[in-house]
Amino acid sequence: MEAVFLVVNRVGLVLNLLTFVLDLNFLLLSSLLTTLAWLLAFIYNLPHTACDICAIAMSLVTYVINSLVNICLIDT
Repeated sequence: MEAVFLVVNRVGLVLNLLTFVLDLNFLLLSSLLTTLAWLLAFIYNLPHTACDICAIAMSLVTYVINSLVNICLIDT
């Protein structure tokens, strides 16, 4: 009877260890895939973001030039 209890106890320990290893594997793999997906999305959207930044910068430059022209016209 002692041997049966020992075998059942060891099988439970092995199953617990196997569950832990599989959970750890899932955590690492899902984290890696999520990071890869975010990186691909970032790289894919980078040109669009750069164009938006250039458009905002050009709008600000145009606003400053327009303001300077208005100041010069008011002074004359």
